[in-house]
Amino acid sequence: MKLSTSILTSVLAGLTLAREVEVLEPSKRDVSVPDWATGFLGTTYTPFDQYKNCRSADQIKEDVGYLSSFEILRLYSNDCNVVQYAAEVFPGKLMVAVNDISSTDAIRADLNSIATSIGYAGKQFNDAVHSVIVGNELIYNGWYTAAEVANFINEARSIYPDFPGMWTTAETASSFYGNPDLCGAVDYVGINNHPYFDGQTPETAGSYVLGHIEAVAEFCEEHGHNKQTVTLETGWPWAGNADGVAVPSSENQVTAIKNIQSAAANDCILFSAYNELWKTSSVWDVEKNWGFMGNAPSAW
Repeated sequence: MKLSTSILTSVLAGLTLAREVEVLEPSKRDVSVPDWATGFLGTTYTPFDQYKNCRSADQIKEDVGYLSSFEILRLYSNDCNVVQYAAEVFPGKLMVAVNDISSTDAIRADLNSIATSIGYAGKQFNDAVHSVIVGNELIYNGWYTAAEVANFINEARSIYPDFPGMWTTAETASSFYGNPDLCGAVDYVGINNHPYFDGQTPETAGSYVLGHIEAVAEFCEEHGHNKQTVTLETGWPWAGNADGVAVPSSENQVTAIKNIQSAAANDCILFSAYNELWKTSSVWDVEKNWGFMGNAPSAW
C-alpha cells in the first residue's frame, strides 16, 4: 500500500515534533519567598540531598540564590564547601558554625576552613560573616557545662581577635537560666526557639517566641549583661504528628509563621527555607518538613 505525499509529510512532521518535545526541559515552578515569610532577620540552609549526599556547587548556588531577600543566612557547617558557594551568590552576611570544639586546634581548623572557603569566593571573612556560632545546644543536650561552652567561645575569639563580627552559641532559652556567665561570654544571646516542640498552637506561636526572647534578655540584664537576644531557629512544620495542640499542617505553618512575623520577625532566623529530606524522623515525624518554600529547587 502506498501512502500519499501529504500523509507522509504529516507523519514525519509529527515524529519531528515528538523528538522536539522529548528534549524540552521540564518546567520549574516559580520560586519566591512567600509574603508570610518575609521580614525575618534571616533563614537557614543545609546542602544535602535526600540521601545526605552533597549537592553540587551549581545546585547549592541555585538554592541559595532564591534566598537573597534575607539579610542573613545561617549555615550549620562547612560540609560540601557550602560556605564558599553560599558566599559566592548570597548578597547578605553568613552565620557560620564551629562544631568541633574538642581542642583549640580543632576550633582553629574549623575557623580556618571557613575563612579559606570565603577567600575562594573572592570575599573576606571579616566582611562576609555576621557571626560565628560556637556549638549547637551543647548544654541542652548535656554534653558540656555552661562554663565549658563559655570557654570554647573565648578560645575561638582569641584565634580571630580582629574579627569585627560577633561570637555566640546556639542554645535553648532554658540553658541560659542559672548560667549568667554564659550571657557574659556571648556577643548576643542566641536561642533556638520552637513553639511547636513546646505544645503551642499556631495562634500563640508569636507570643511564645517573643516571650522567650524577652525573658532571656531580662535574665541576662538582671545579672549585668545587657545583650541582644536573637532567635537562631524558629518556624513550624507543615506535616508530621501532633504534639498536643501543636498540629503540623500547611495551613498551620502559614498561621504560625505569620504570628511570629508579626511579633518578632526582626529578631528571628526562620527555620527552614527548604525541606530537609535527609534528616531522620523521630516520634513526631516532622524533621524533614519545615521548609516554608517546599523542596529545594535543586531537588526538582
